[in-house]
Amino acid sequence: MCRFLAYASTTDQAITGLLSPEEFAEFTAMSKLHGDGWGMAWLPGNQRGEEAHVGSTRSVNRAIDDMNYTTFASTPMGRAGMAHIRWATPGFAVNEENSHPFRIDEWAFVHNGAIPNSDRIDELLSPASKARLDYHHDSRRLFLLLVQRIEEHGDIAAGVRHAVDDIRARCETGSLNAVLMNDTVMIILQAQGETEPPVSSLLRAVNDPSELPDGHDENYYKLRFCQRGSSLIVTSTGITTPGWTLLEDDSLFLIDLDTHDVTITPLASTTPSDTLSLA
Repeated sequence: MCRFLAYASTTDQAITGLLSPEEFAEFTAMSKLHGDGWGMAWLPGNQRGEEAHVGSTRSVNRAIDDMNYTTFASTPMGRAGMAHIRWATPGFAVNEENSHPFRIDEWAFVHNGAIPNSDRIDELLSPASKARLDYHHDSRRLFLLLVQRIEEHGDIAAGVRHAVDDIRARCETGSLNAVLMNDTVMIILQAQGETEPPVSSLLRAVNDPSELPDGHDENYYKLRFCQRGSSLIVTSTGITTPGWTLLEDDSLFLIDLDTHDVTITPLASTTPSDTLSLA
């Protein structure tokens, strides 16, 4: 159960340049509750004509206490990127191996949610994917199956759709909200489904309900987005400024990081419901 933000732009950006000071402070302050580590991934631009690849960093420190977090967030690291602050799923240790983003080959991945009975996903994994399951973590299992299904289908939307359907058939509930990124594409998945938000767990974590950040209620698994100039930003709840649009549940953002074209597609359909351009 975590918070994340993701962005795509036409030029290298710093997170602090995309968010207002108030928004960045609100996002960072959530690490008081989501205090089990932080991480970031980014794709640099090709300003010098060099081939660019996804980079990442992660830590077990609380973001609000870690100067490295502030340094990375204040530096124009890439033309696309993601930031994650972790609240560990019970049963999964607080260590660097379990911190997001996870990496597989050229892919980076962050997850917002928890998947009950996630060991059942193992039945869906190919031998090659199982060999990569070095840490038995619900988020890592989701990551492996998403990448596997995308590779099997040769189509991102179809692969993601089948992975979501397969996990729901076996695990029944679990928020599958996630961001995947490689050198050419960013995928943002809003897939709460029938999963109830963890309101009781959130309330137990504070002395008074007023201490909970904004959106830490029945909207906990909702993702929102906004376009600011040539940048698109997607974030989980917790930022209070106006101007954000809810991403419909069971939908997929596909961002071509070369052409800067954006499509929003319902998981149940092959036809985009909306298109945007960052150029």
